[in-house]
Amino acid sequence: MPNNVPLTGATPAAGGYLIPVEYAETMVQTILRENAIAQVARRVTLRGRQLVFTTYLGRPIVGFVGEGAKKPLTGASWGQATIGIQEIATIVPVTNQLLEDAREDPMLLVDEDINLAIADTIDAHALGMQAGVAITTQFANALTGTTQTVEYLQARPDALAFAISQAMGKIEANGGRPNGAVLAWSFRQSIREARQTTSGLGAAQPVYGSLGSLDPFQGLNASFSTNLADVNTAPAAGKVIGIVGDFSNAILLVRNDVTVSQTAEATLDNAGSLIHLWQQNMQAWRYDVRVGFYANDLNRQFCAIIDAA
Repeated sequence: MPNNVPLTGATPAAGGYLIPVEYAETMVQTILRENAIAQVARRVTLRGRQLVFTTYLGRPIVGFVGEGAKKPLTGASWGQATIGIQEIATIVPVTNQLLEDAREDPMLLVDEDINLAIADTIDAHALGMQAGVAITTQFANALTGTTQTVEYLQARPDALAFAISQAMGKIEANGGRPNGAVLAWSFRQSIREARQTTSGLGAAQPVYGSLGSLDPFQGLNASFSTNLADVNTAPAAGKVIGIVGDFSNAILLVRNDVTVSQTAEATLDNAGSLIHLWQQNMQAWRYDVRVGFYANDLNRQFCAIIDAA
């Protein structure tokens, strides 16, 4: 979102409307609904500042032994992981004149852009990628950090279904049970327009769209993110266009609902430019949410779909 301050009558579209305090506790539900990671990961409401939980790694190994012989050690192990809580926050200033002159009280409206901005930030850092570019996550780890990858073969009419199947196979070989996929937003168009151009389904027939056709998601619960790389752009190193995984190993923690506070007396520092609320006849609204994310057994239970060749 553009950082336009202050929000005045001349720039209503730039900053949107303010968040009504009475609806603050419901905002987090909208944020989670719009968040690609939240649609496939486990969601846990946390009361403290961090969660320490036991993790299970590896795969058990059993075998026959002779009477009185030494029993073999298993290939599985237990460990601990800690998920810390991170805060996402912003402040929106508004002039008193705008509040007085507005035909509708801006405080009665919830700007969808604000919900989407928070959801997008959570999504980007859980993935480790923002708008197709790798970023350093503020969470414990990020899904695109997995070392397991499969290549997306654009020449195949069923390229998406094939890549997802290949990724599922890698996870299954590690004892996982793949149940979800986070895919680039542009896959929605690719799925609609995929056509069979050789023998099989018939020339120019939809690959995924007709009744009884191939399921592009291979039965997985799929969500879409604008933060993964665009599938329609040229192949490149590090171009991650999808994540397949056993998302029972991905945990999204929510510490609290969105909280909102208001002041008309503070001085705001906007990148060195000061806004004196009382002197300039303004108000400011601060809202924040506290969340955390962790992917357990990242390199075995998750697999990235890349388009690098």
